[in-house]
Amino acid sequence: MAGLTKRFDQFVAVDDLNLDIARGEFISLLGPSGCGKTTTLRMIGGFEDPSEGAIYLEGKDITYDPPYRRDVNTVFQSYALFPHLSVKENIAFGLKRKGVEKKEMEARVGRLAEMVGLSGLVNRKPRELSGGQQQRVALARALVNQPKVLLLDEPLSALDVKLRKQMQLELKKIQREVGVTFVFVTHDQEEAMTMSDRVAVMSQGRLEQVGSPEVVYDSPATEFVAGFLGAANLLRGKVIESVGDRWIVELAGGEKVATKPSAKGLADNLTFGIRPEKIQLVPESAVRDGGSNWVAGTVINAVFFGVASQFVINLADGTEVSVYQQNSSRSQSFSQGERVGVVWDPEASFSL
Repeated sequence: MAGLTKRFDQFVAVDDLNLDIARGEFISLLGPSGCGKTTTLRMIGGFEDPSEGAIYLEGKDITYDPPYRRDVNTVFQSYALFPHLSVKENIAFGLKRKGVEKKEMEARVGRLAEMVGLSGLVNRKPRELSGGQQQRVALARALVNQPKVLLLDEPLSALDVKLRKQMQLELKKIQREVGVTFVFVTHDQEEAMTMSDRVAVMSQGRLEQVGSPEVVYDSPATEFVAGFLGAANLLRGKVIESVGDRWIVELAGGEKVATKPSAKGLADNLTFGIRPEKIQLVPESAVRDGGSNWVAGTVINAVFFGVASQFVINLADGTEVSVYQQNSSRSQSFSQGERVGVVWDPEASFSL
């Protein structure tokens, strides 16, 4: 995609989007409602014409080709299965329209049904299937035509949480087996990180950052990405010194901490962040580790939610910091009003 833009009257839904997707890649377009991700998917599929820019598939310009001329299939939020047809007939529908020979059609349908775990259900009607099974039928129907690209528009959104998590793993497994390029639209950060080779984070029609789940999570490029892709504590301070591969930052409360340099270059003021699970809480009286950042604060909230506890700490300058602590036999408990040390490794931070 090169310079892809879509306007609806005066509203710019997608703004100068440039994105290369590798063959066989699983990439997710991630962002909140209204960010342009579904509009982008519809332009790739041929259901919307771009206002500007171009779409290429293996070097061929398909920008204004109708959907049926593109080697692309789509799985929508509503699976749109034919209620009067069996599972087998639903999967075979596209092959029948193409006039594929019966023996080959049966072989391809059987192989896809087995791959998605529906071998024993091929004679059932959609109404006899669970939501997860219907989703598998829609996936098999889209894949049986052997497209070069499969577009998926939040296909798991109607499933319950447990089944959704199961299907995330199944989708990735199927994608690896068939080797088809998957472009997946979602607003769910965990879903995107679970399945994707790369994540493209979008906001207000523009790409904020593209990278592997690890890179986008651990090294967000913007405040939006930091806040949207999981929880993030953002701190602000004045850079007072550069020491080796670290910057020394003075916080508003007077504390001095070390952090990784910003890609934007040296500046007087810096915003940097730490993920809540990368912070450790210790009693204020604990011996300080000289290699770690250490800032004093007061616990203003403590919530237990099973495998972990969440603490909210008020620092000297009034900044509130969230901390996630796994609940284990060795973990310490802290109460509201208790003074603590907030400790983190400078390597765990990211600068914006």
